[in-house]
Amino acid sequence: MKLWILRQVKGSGYDQVLGVVIRAESGTRARELAATKAQDEGAKIWRDPGTSCEELDSFGGEEIVIQDCVNG
Repeated sequence: MKLWILRQVKGSGYDQVLGVVIRAESGTRARELAATKAQDEGAKIWRDPGTSCEELDSFGGEEIVIQDCVNG
């Protein structure tokens, strides 16, 4: 299994998922899994090829991969 990071390109508003890290066999499957957990942004955004979907590897730069937050 691979790790994938998906990010919205034009996220705005509240109660939306702006990014997600998923373990899946492929980017396509990662998109489908992200779509099942969509909030107000809707599932369609995660199936859209315009949304970034990159495989995570050990060659990337320093970054926070996941941050768990509560909206409100």
